Amino acid sequence: MSQRKSAAVILGATALLAPSLSACSVGDDEVDNQAVCVDRRTQERVDDEQCDPDDEANVGVGGIFFWYFLATRSGAFFPAIGRRVSGGTYSVPAGTAARGGVPRAGGNVPRGGFGGGIRSGS
Repeated sequence: MSQRKSAAVILGATALLAPSLSACSVGDDEVDNQAVCVDRRTQERVDDEQCDPDDEANVGVGGIFFWYFLATRSGAFFPAIGRRVSGGTYSVPAGTAARGGVPRAGGNVPRGGFGGGIRSGS
């Protein structure tokens, strides 16, 4: 009799926790905008290390390197390092935004953005 009660408790607790666990994993992968670091003089993408990862106001490091935000809608294209950026903004956009973490070679964004713990802002 006690085995049935403990099994019921475990199943009940699992059922209660499942929605919150799945919500955590889905939310981390979905950002509205992803930023790459850009040399504002040349409009070219540079290594993320050139930008301050905690620069919420996007004021730039030394007045040269700024985060450049691009929408992460499915099919969005991110330039490789050394390539010019276009189609985005230096202003921190509304919605969720992540800074850095875009592959150096650039490319298209899979549905849901890059994710992987690089999310910041809200």
